[in-house]
Amino acid sequence: MLGVAIKKMTSRFLRLLLCGALSIFLSSLPSGGSESGAVVRTLTLEEAQELALAHNRDLIRLGYETAKREIDLRVVRRARGPDLDLDFAVAERFGRRFDQSIGKLEDRRSTALSARAQSTIRLFDRSGRASAIAMAERELAAEKERSHWGRQRVLFEVNSLYMDIVLDSVLIGIEREHQQAQQAQLQHIEGFWQSGKRPHSDVLQQRAALARARLRLLDSERQLAMDKLNLKDVLGIEPQTQIELADPNPVGQESALPTYELAPLLESALAARPDLKSLAHSLEASEEAVQRARIHYWPQVDLSVSLGTDYTSLDDDLGLADQLFEGNPRAAVGLYFSTPILDRGVAQGALQRAQVARKEAALELAEKKRAISLALELALLDYDISQQQLQAARQEQLYAQEALKEITVRYDKGMATVAELTQARAQYVEAAGGQAVAKHNVTMRQLALDFLAHTPSAVLTSHVEDTGR
Repeated sequence: MLGVAIKKMTSRFLRLLLCGALSIFLSSLPSGGSESGAVVRTLTLEEAQELALAHNRDLIRLGYETAKREIDLRVVRRARGPDLDLDFAVAERFGRRFDQSIGKLEDRRSTALSARAQSTIRLFDRSGRASAIAMAERELAAEKERSHWGRQRVLFEVNSLYMDIVLDSVLIGIEREHQQAQQAQLQHIEGFWQSGKRPHSDVLQQRAALARARLRLLDSERQLAMDKLNLKDVLGIEPQTQIELADPNPVGQESALPTYELAPLLESALAARPDLKSLAHSLEASEEAVQRARIHYWPQVDLSVSLGTDYTSLDDDLGLADQLFEGNPRAAVGLYFSTPILDRGVAQGALQRAQVARKEAALELAEKKRAISLALELALLDYDISQQQLQAARQEQLYAQEALKEITVRYDKGMATVAELTQARAQYVEAAGGQAVAKHNVTMRQLALDFLAHTPSAVLTSHVEDTGR
């Protein structure tokens, strides 16, 4: 008996030891889940803005366009100086000729070498190159302003998505509290049913309400995941990188809402917005293009200087150095005058196209000013309405909370149905979420007004400086 007991204890101990070792081994294995193995990055608003300015693909493309314009300007400026061409040629020549001294044809082979240097400088083109330089400068200035406005758009988009994620977090918190309240209410109703005070149908209805609360929570979590994906796309970081907000409420304490007027906002926008400055520079560039197109009607005067020499093995009297430096050197200085007489309408067509492009640039600038005015007026209207909506949402939440308290008391006393209780709780959750959305809308309208007017935002304070001009 003792041996059997010892054998059982030994086998049990071995099983426990094996199970423990197996559990330790499994726990040491890397998890296959995507979230547990993913890198989690915590971002503040300033860090998100800095990432966007450094890695956003649209901004990178704008940087490439600016670099192209800088190269174009350097090329045009260098075109004012003289050019210099160096030509070298070495040839092995084969031929046949009649030799009168011997009275028959003979094959001949010779080596030829030539060298030439030529330089040309334009003396007169009616300021054609000056217009080209001015046009390139205006195009570069327009591209820089366009890049600056692109950075402002990206920062506004980052701020908007950041605030959307903050709203999603608030709504998820509301839905979780709602789910917990529904779970507690279910336990309360089950107690009434077990004591015979309420029918089983109340329990079933409350379970359905709890299931709806879980669905709402899942929808809120899905919206949060989508907004985070959109933010990662704007920031230019990898999709598998998990991000969290370091500051869940970057707005801070609530303060009195500012008052905006259309005239100062429009004046600020028309004076400071980089996209308008870009269009103004484009208009100036189109005017320079018109001036440059007119040079085709005027003559051009070029000064050309060339030096050259050559060598051929057919000359038996002089060697290589003698032919190159003494016998065959030559130089030429020429003044070339060129004027168009008949060009099949090429010059006229170029001028007309430049004039049409100038009118198109002027129209685009005027349309942009008009669009900014309309956008500011609409944003101001939305801001005023959002304030009224916030006040109404606060009242709705207050009344819905009081109604929920009263119906809860009446239900506990048997004076209300579970349908009334469920409806009152749903109205309270909708009101709480509506107030959060209303606060969010007011903040977003303020951001939109500051963005459209190109004024510093008083809603989201940031120390990130845009030095991309």
